[in-house]
Amino acid sequence: MNTIAGPDSVQLYCVKGAATSALDTSVAGAGNQTAGGNWTSLSITPHTSNGLILVSGSQFSDTATGFAVTGQNFEGCFWSLEATQAISNGGCSSNNLWGAYYNPNTSAVTWTATEVAGSAVGIWAVETDAYEAAAGSPGPPTAPAPPTNLTAVSK
Repeated sequence: MNTIAGPDSVQLYCVKGAATSALDTSVAGAGNQTAGGNWTSLSITPHTSNGLILVSGSQFSDTATGFAVTGQNFEGCFWSLEATQAISNGGCSSNNLWGAYYNPNTSAVTWTATEVAGSAVGIWAVETDAYEAAAGSPGPPTAPAPPTNLTAVSK
């Protein structure tokens, strides 16, 4: 039983279009980053395409602000009761990173976090999980095509 008391953060996902037994694979790890700059935590290789990969982690110092890889959605900047640091970081959930990525294929996905100050994050712990889409699932939604054949009319 955890005997540490204090505020915590949690994110709960409701996923539509997942397979009945959706968990594909999971990777967890921890480390100690001693040099400043972006930090690479974990890589995961999904077994199927068109799935969803989630990441959740914590770090001792600095605050994650996004991911270095295009298409990885950063979901860690939300209002937090983690008072002192959360307020100084504009309400970001201090130090933590959460993210989601729709994997279009079975290539390895690596999570590299960008940081507010670019200082070493120190000790960290992260878990990333890949989930399979239901058979026939079309994958992530796409943006509608922009309109065409428009003309400007002046009045």
